Amino acid sequence: MPKVLHTNDGIRESITRPVVFDITRQIQEWTGLESMNILFPGDAESAIQPGSTIEDHELRNRTASEAKWRVNVREEYQTDKLLATAVHQMEFPEFFYDEALGVFLRPVYAPTILTLEFEYRSTDVNNARRWRDEIRAKVSTNRDIRTHIVNYSYLVPKEFMPLLEHIHALRETQAGYGEDLETYLTQHFTQNVTKLATLAGTEERWAIAEQQGRIMGQFEFQELPDDPSKQGETAAYRQAFSYKIYYDCPIATAADYPVLVHNQLIDMHYLMISPQDDLQTYESRSPRSLTALGAFEVDQLAKPTIISGLRLPPFHEFYPKSVPRNTLQVLSALVGIENPVTNPNNRRIMGFTEIDEKWEFRDEFVGFLKYDHAWLNKFGESLVNVSVYDGSMPLHHSLFSVDADLNVILNFDPDLRRTYYVRLSLLTDPNDLSQAAKDRARGFANGLILWGASLAPDLVRQGKLPKVLGDSNYIPRIEGEKFFTAIHSATSGHQGGLFADHAIVQWNTVMILFIETDSISELGKEE
Repeated sequence: MPKVLHTNDGIRESITRPVVFDITRQIQEWTGLESMNILFPGDAESAIQPGSTIEDHELRNRTASEAKWRVNVREEYQTDKLLATAVHQMEFPEFFYDEALGVFLRPVYAPTILTLEFEYRSTDVNNARRWRDEIRAKVSTNRDIRTHIVNYSYLVPKEFMPLLEHIHALRETQAGYGEDLETYLTQHFTQNVTKLATLAGTEERWAIAEQQGRIMGQFEFQELPDDPSKQGETAAYRQAFSYKIYYDCPIATAADYPVLVHNQLIDMHYLMISPQDDLQTYESRSPRSLTALGAFEVDQLAKPTIISGLRLPPFHEFYPKSVPRNTLQVLSALVGIENPVTNPNNRRIMGFTEIDEKWEFRDEFVGFLKYDHAWLNKFGESLVNVSVYDGSMPLHHSLFSVDADLNVILNFDPDLRRTYYVRLSLLTDPNDLSQAAKDRARGFANGLILWGASLAPDLVRQGKLPKVLGDSNYIPRIEGEKFFTAIHSATSGHQGGLFADHAIVQWNTVMILFIETDSISELGKEE
């Protein structure tokens, strides 16, 4: 699932300014001062003059001696929380939520400190002193720290609109709902999202209105505010102080969206294919304490634990909600369902004989799959398990099968609106196998030995492979049971999630040759 991030524009005017005005009005109310003009020049350091607005409420010029609040703002991010900022994690609620397709837009908040430098100007020295005494009383009763509620809004980054339009077009092209773009967006945006436009009705943009509470604020003087001072030759008295608040500022918007929309691949421009992280490419060995702490790494919190095996196509991310226990993933594939109008036989969703132009299964492995094909979809009845998923949920084994040509075939007509995956894995614990499955496995020695070499290559180096009966492809019962016991002993110490991350595990043994012999069939042969 691609993940994209775009910063929000107009933060200063749409977020900072409303927050400053809300905080200032609340301070006026707490300190008992009458409502008066609030002057917040902003970055331009200029104020509205009479006659300069459409709705002209400024009937007179401002003078240096009139009563007013003047606010300057210093903004800084909390650097100690920078690395803990949730970006692509599902930390905050989405404001665009399409669960059917897997399209989500959510805000990214940065812990921010706003220092409001106030200049309270009063025409009466008594009012200025009264405000100072009010603060003294509040400090004495530990009420100098307050909580605030602020309201603001921000625009959805315009870079996301072509993406949403493209997804909607694919959604309606195949197995569509007959909905136009406006209806689709309205149904999946939350109720606090609205559309804005200029006075001429142009430049339409979607905007999110939010209310944020439990914002901590406190006066920034050490003891008490200074006495009010007379300002020059005017009749005004000036009182300066600072007030600091801590809030989360929505600085960006993150998006998650699918690779397939109604079984149609999205445009390559939106796939966002990136090189795989080296830490995810190689298996690693580490102390148990370090392995446990690794679950708290940022990349692990952003998505589920990296799953072993080959991914087809390589840019898809398949994280099922459940998998068969004690299995090692060899392959996960995102499969596309063809339209029954062009291909009535669209129940065949994948074939294992042609995997990828860069990869192919070993002949011994393909031979075993064909030998045991009728049991691949039933857990515990084969050394290999094949699962089919509808989204992240597995289908019951009765809903699909694997034929003798290794084609995965659904037993129902697939839904073009759904996304299907195929997962092929090796069972890692022989104790999960039925006796019938063990007996069948002994009848195809090449496959059984390759399976064991994949899970416990140390058995190959130690010469503990089972003996094959003569020139046949059959392993006697006693030899087979000894081999199953050895596999169980080698893998049982790595259960609970550690086995899949252990350095000795080679899921790709079934695809590439790592044992230095001419053929896997020569292993275990009696001399």
